[in-house]
Amino acid sequence: MIRKGQCVCLAFLASLTLGKALAADAQAPTSTPMLKARIVHSEKLPPMTVPGKINEFYRAQSLPIKAKPDRVFKVPDWLVGVWIRQNMSETSRVELPSGKKLTPVGVQMAFMRDQFGTYRDARGQVWQRFSFSKARGQTDRGTVLDMWQVKDYDLEITSPDTVVIRAHTTHTFVSKKSHRIEQSFQDEELNTYTRTTNKKAIKTDSSVKTFDVKGNPTLLTQSSSGETFEQALKL
Repeated sequence: MIRKGQCVCLAFLASLTLGKALAADAQAPTSTPMLKARIVHSEKLPPMTVPGKINEFYRAQSLPIKAKPDRVFKVPDWLVGVWIRQNMSETSRVELPSGKKLTPVGVQMAFMRDQFGTYRDARGQVWQRFSFSKARGQTDRGTVLDMWQVKDYDLEITSPDTVVIRAHTTHTFVSKKSHRIEQSFQDEELNTYTRTTNKKAIKTDSSVKTFDVKGNPTLLTQSSSGETFEQALKL
């Protein structure tokens, strides 16, 4: 059994960040000084729907997503491109709501390929579109398939040197052997990308808060990693 909150976030972000079609209307640049914003986790999430029978679940997965409209986000120049992460280090693991401190996983393999921006408007600003209609998939986790769907997504430039991505995702683990639903949960991930003095490297801090199907918090993990620049994009 995979522990909730362990590397779940990385796989779905890897699937989401690749292949997104971008388009945007130009917006006028602002000269107002930017203050660093603080983004925090939700206290509770909406309940998630989990069919009791696997056939019902697969049928629901095959239907088109009744999605929200696409969202378009501004991307700072220093983050534009393709970035690679090889591993991550979990530094904190806390049981909720008790607050009991658990043993962090530590360093673990966590490959991720991030792509930021493929559209530049007439003013030179890079934009990225997130499509909720495509934000569903599955990840092979050995004995189970993680069937995930992103319910909410936001990219915010919180300072000239930091960008925060918030994603709310539901997960259902299906046994590859018995084809039965083993567990369902949801999580909210906050990924903070920070510019460094090295233009070919960025720092990534991840905070993942796990919730049960009713939307009650169960676990909070903190991790850090670095990403290296792989390639520029033809915009």
